[in-house]
Amino acid sequence: MKIIDRYILRIFLKTFFFTVLLSSLISVVFDLSEKSQKILNSGLDFWTVLVDYFLPFIMYIDSTIWPIFILISVIFFTSRLAKNSEILSILNAGSSFQRFLFPYIIGGLLVSGIHLVANHIIIPYGEKSRIVFLAEYIAKSKKNIRETNIQQMLTPESMIYIKTFRHNDTTAYNIRLERMKDNALVEIIKANKMEFVEAPFHWKIYDYSIRTFDGEEQSIEVFKNKWLDTTLYIKPSDFIQIDEIERTYTTLDLLNQIEEQKLKGFSNVDRFWIEIHRRSADAVTSFILAIIAVCVASRKVRGGLGWHLATGMLIGATFILLSKFSITFANSSVLPPALGVWMPNIVFGFIAYILFRRAQK
Repeated sequence: MKIIDRYILRIFLKTFFFTVLLSSLISVVFDLSEKSQKILNSGLDFWTVLVDYFLPFIMYIDSTIWPIFILISVIFFTSRLAKNSEILSILNAGSSFQRFLFPYIIGGLLVSGIHLVANHIIIPYGEKSRIVFLAEYIAKSKKNIRETNIQQMLTPESMIYIKTFRHNDTTAYNIRLERMKDNALVEIIKANKMEFVEAPFHWKIYDYSIRTFDGEEQSIEVFKNKWLDTTLYIKPSDFIQIDEIERTYTTLDLLNQIEEQKLKGFSNVDRFWIEIHRRSADAVTSFILAIIAVCVASRKVRGGLGWHLATGMLIGATFILLSKFSITFANSSVLPPALGVWMPNIVFGFIAYILFRRAQK
């Protein structure tokens, strides 16, 4: 790597991380001003709020607009290079535009790699506390607790009905379990009470009866003052629904959730696949927008930095708009999850190629 490469790469990373730091501070100030009263009403101490909410919030907001950070920072310092005729001097010295892009590619891959690892592994751990904090203290409408008249599939051939569930002691009352075989009902278990024993699926059923069906014949056994150890593919957490809960799982956990949902007979797992694809697509977006930013800002034009930044903001706004539309279509099953998430990258990858070809002329 030549001196000029190290020079550009150093400015690239310095400008990018400074932009991230400044934007993070501004985001925290605005978010705190909006939620300060609810945070005070929660009665939590400063350290708990900082660790459970604001540190994860910084990671969340940074990961969300990381591609915009890289777009703005690259345009900012590249436009200054163009204004001072440094880019023109590099090209006149015999370097091609492809060679000039080399440190930007290295910087883009480095930042995108950090983004990729953070999205798949690190950020979900912070989201576990941030999303629960929001649901508990800030926006309680994000949390839906099912306590009565619960019905849920356990496997493709079994269903559970629960009249009442108490979350404080993980106990259910008035339970009915139905098991099917070859589309025919073969067993019904009724119980007065059921309590959770240990993770992941260990339950005890008390005061129960078992009714079995064999064609036209049926039999019933009643067990009073007795209990039954059993495995049911349901957890107390299944009775609590929190918006965006998929963001709290690492990618490996999301894949396990998909298998678990399929085991229970649920075929609609698109939101999990959308989240998995989004984490990878966002990292690729960072690289694509870095290349677009170089191609836009490397030309010395009238208007200079202001014109370049305006163009960059227009590109960023267009990307966000397209991304929102495509993910909405994916959530509505209009588009497959992979296509819905990756469509903006496909479009802007093509735009990056066109701008790259034009920038060489």
